[in-house]
Amino acid sequence: MKIPQDFFMKNTWIVIANGITAKIFHQKKKGDQIIAIQTFSHPRTAKKEAATNNPEETPLRHTIDYNKEFEEHERLAFAREITSFLTQALNQQRFDNLILAASPDLIGHLRNEFSTELRRRVLHEMVKDLLSQHFSDAILVEKINDSYREE
Repeated sequence: MKIPQDFFMKNTWIVIANGITAKIFHQKKKGDQIIAIQTFSHPRTAKKEAATNNPEETPLRHTIDYNKEFEEHERLAFAREITSFLTQALNQQRFDNLILAASPDLIGHLRNEFSTELRRRVLHEMVKDLLSQHFSDAILVEKINDSYREE
């Protein structure tokens, strides 16, 4: 999907998320300063991922299944939190369009939780975990800008 040249003339928010963190930005046009709108952190997912990623642990099969179910439940809860914020902001007419970049394990939950009206506002999606790469906010937004310009 090619983004219209004038899309920045509208109030477009950029949402970048993974299962632990979500950041929402606004940038009026390329090269302009980015404005941080909101940052979310889901510490229960972060704490659980840190605990289950310990290479010295050898958990039993039922523990692995439980961990996967727990992580999935927490991702869904986080997607609902992000969606609730965006829905409220849309109802308050704080933005017109969205650009969404989310990790593969979160984007499906976001798609499922978004209302029809919220989904209609998504101009571009990028399925990638940009936040785990620890880029500055400006670099994150530039990577998103570059991704839709390449299409």
